[in-house]
Amino acid sequence: SISDKGYDDLDVATDGDPTQSLKGFLKDFLVEGGAYYSPTTSFCPAKPGNRWSYCNVGVALAGYAVQCISKQSFSAYTQKNIFEPLGVRNAHWYLKEFAPNVLAKPYEYGKGAFNELPQEGYPDVPSGMLRCSVADLTKILRGMLGGITGQCAILSPRAVAAMLHDQVDPE
Repeated sequence: SISDKGYDDLDVATDGDPTQSLKGFLKDFLVEGGAYYSPTTSFCPAKPGNRWSYCNVGVALAGYAVQCISKQSFSAYTQKNIFEPLGVRNAHWYLKEFAPNVLAKPYEYGKGAFNELPQEGYPDVPSGMLRCSVADLTKILRGMLGGITGQCAILSPRAVAAMLHDQVDPE
């Protein structure tokens, strides 16, 4: 895992969509000699399954595995296999995929005024760059749980149960 301190000190945000590919980002983090690689913080020291530690890079790695197995971009795969079957019409991972002036604009308050900020992007796209409406997010969540609720499902009941099961003893 990457320690919070080391990760917080690293700024990979860009104005707009990321310029680095998911593969390049992961190589920089996980391969010795990479720009962000650290032998002490790039990997969790615990044996798999013995300690819980969330890591954006781990989620990005799962997204990269989807790309490698499906031979499609992560964005194209999720569009075809998740969003379209669920009727989600306006959820995207990249700003360039949205029509102009669709997204809410971020602002920062300072010096007595609200100042518009640029939309940001990060190369570890699968870990948090999905932008969508509350209505579309609800469709996605229903699809995730559909295997146990009887609604349109993108996951089997077994997959949902595994996802919701404690992975590591909280004690």
